[in-house]
Amino acid sequence: MNQTQPEEETILRTNKPDLVFYDSADWIPEIAKPVGAKNVCYNTFSAASIALTLVPAAEREIIDGKEMSVEELAKPPLGYPSSKVVLLVHEAKASYGGDTRALILSSMGKLLRCDRYKNLP
Repeated sequence: MNQTQPEEETILRTNKPDLVFYDSADWIPEIAKPVGAKNVCYNTFSAASIALTLVPAAEREIIDGKEMSVEELAKPPLGYPSSKVVLLVHEAKASYGGDTRALILSSMGKLLRCDRYKNLP
């Protein structure tokens, strides 16, 4: 996805849209701003997936600064409402491939830099 950034920049400069919707390309806000386009992060991950990914990872980063393992990512965070709706270890591996730090930084960047945010219901 990151390899499409130059083409996306050209499209935005050429078409000068008022609004840009995006999902996984966390760099969209930085290329939309120069052309005056507002951006909306329309996240296709469920709210539960975001909670399972960002909450325990943020706690772990604060506690000891170490990257979370896939096995740790599969455990629900403290206070998470359901112990039944969780990621299985093989699902976490398939979804995140063990590079949790990149996933977390990308997810946080999308949330912090967008003009508006919408999550799937």
